[in-house]
Amino acid sequence: MAVQSAAPVDMTLAQKLEKMTKEEMIRYASEGMGFNVDPSLDVQTIKEKLLIVESSQKENARKINLESLKMTMDLVAERNESGKKALITEDPPLHVKFYNMQSPRADLEFSSTEPYGFYGQKNKYGFRKAPRWHLFHGEIYVLPLSVIEHLKSLTYTTSKPIIDPATGMQSGSIPVVNSRFTLEIQFSKGQLAQLGSTEAKPPGKEKNGE
Repeated sequence: MAVQSAAPVDMTLAQKLEKMTKEEMIRYASEGMGFNVDPSLDVQTIKEKLLIVESSQKENARKINLESLKMTMDLVAERNESGKKALITEDPPLHVKFYNMQSPRADLEFSSTEPYGFYGQKNKYGFRKAPRWHLFHGEIYVLPLSVIEHLKSLTYTTSKPIIDPATGMQSGSIPVVNSRFTLEIQFSKGQLAQLGSTEAKPPGKEKNGE
């Protein structure tokens, strides 16, 4: 069964707020940001408060993500330095743009020790503390490949109605599997140029010195 995945158009919070009524802003603050707004405030003040809250949340998330990235990269280095072939790990950090396909309004905060597990008697090269990640829809992050693959593997199921052509009525439904998250790898201009030159190179044996 194919997995449905398509990244939505990016919109900043400021752009979203411009299209909202006061009541929608208050509801968005509560449901999407976990922040209660005083309904007696005027629209402009509510906008300013929500933008300040978002900025603070993203700064805290940045610190959490940097700490977790360092924890993961340190563990990868420790495993590789052990010299045991079974533990050699390639888990490069990649720049990705994160999309929450299931709940675009909500940020995602989670802890995970996958694929390394916790440190213990049977796992001398595991995490001593679980890395935490805090991601916002439409933002760019540096994440380990293991975290990217984990998020891309998560799905949720919806249904599509089956219409009886004879009656025009719904006769049943079929399941549709959707990606919970989409993560688009971000390439620099130099990386794109390098990829282009590699693809343009004709196949065949290379001569020494070429």
